[in-house]
Amino acid sequence: MLPGTTASTATCVSSAELPLIGFTAFRDDCNGGDVTTPVNTAVASTATSYAFTGLPTGARCGFRIAANNSRGGKLSTNTIYRTIVGPPAAPPAPTRKNSSMSFIHLNTFVPLDNGGASIRYLRVYRDDPPTTSSISVLIAELSSPYLFDFKDLSVSTGKLYRYQTIAVNSEGVESPRSPVATLVAASPPSQPASVRVVYRSRTALHVVWEQPQDNGGNDLFKFTLYMDSGRGGNRLPVFEGPATHREFDGLEPGLRYTFQVSATNIAGESPLSDMATFRTVADPGPPGKPFVVSTDCGAETIEIGWAPPEDDGGCEVEKYAVYEYSTELVELTGSVNTALASSYTITGRNCTAAGGPWLFTARAKNCEGWSSDSHALYTRNADLPGRVGGLGGET
Repeated sequence: MLPGTTASTATCVSSAELPLIGFTAFRDDCNGGDVTTPVNTAVASTATSYAFTGLPTGARCGFRIAANNSRGGKLSTNTIYRTIVGPPAAPPAPTRKNSSMSFIHLNTFVPLDNGGASIRYLRVYRDDPPTTSSISVLIAELSSPYLFDFKDLSVSTGKLYRYQTIAVNSEGVESPRSPVATLVAASPPSQPASVRVVYRSRTALHVVWEQPQDNGGNDLFKFTLYMDSGRGGNRLPVFEGPATHREFDGLEPGLRYTFQVSATNIAGESPLSDMATFRTVADPGPPGKPFVVSTDCGAETIEIGWAPPEDDGGCEVEKYAVYEYSTELVELTGSVNTALASSYTITGRNCTAAGGPWLFTARAKNCEGWSSDSHALYTRNADLPGRVGGLGGET
């Protein structure tokens, strides 16, 4: 019963014999006493109810109504007892349980203070951008025992939605609104791609990664880079931020370091990327020679490709050079965000007509210098266009 409890009045005798002049409302002390305390002796004769106010929440109180006739007689109703129920406290704000680009799954909560009666309903309200800016749309009325879980399917990808809840107890009394929860229809992003480690020195290296292919329907706001201890210990977060690269110094030479990266949007953290492992070295040297693996010949161009050296000398290959006989044609350089090229197209050469032969080699460079020449690749006008004419040995 509410603090303003209402008790019905009743006409107990014929008003023709004993004219009814009003009612008297009685209550007890809400502590087990007799229902003898008059609260109002002049309730109008036309009244059919009376609201008792100022009652202590949670107490059990007794009430009765007496009819007053013109001769001063009082005929009383039976006594009723009710537990005084107040409004529940405001529920905690909803939180995200899960989401995708087509739904938002909410954790909902009931207040600890139910006002003196069990919580029967939890009403979920939401705005409806851009049509409705106020949080006034009732989208669900959750009933016990299903008060703690709601999946909102009427959302659009990438939009922000605001939610509030109201608890209603078994006496029908509503709580104040919960704090606002602002959530987005999105899923966590896919894992970041192409994690690479670039050697800098015996004790320093640079880790580089790329954006995930799928951002989950919402902008990314951070990457988290994890690194092992260098001694096979636990993986620990060593960087959080929007950048896609990170420099590390003060590492121990001769240890193996493993890195993984995750991306996070408002819906959560992505799976971890593939691992990138790198061993620092005490004494790096020049890399081994690259291996020329293919040649495509055309009417205007010759394209040669190569594989990286099996031994990078202890620091990452940072440059390739392509030679025709002893003449350098090009140097190809990568960066912390761009992988090195593994092929090169030479113009002004016609493999489909009489001409050639041509001889090509490649060299690789790391932090310590250039490798020796790769094996030599010979091409000449081929019997079939676009194929290798011949392959020689070492130069």
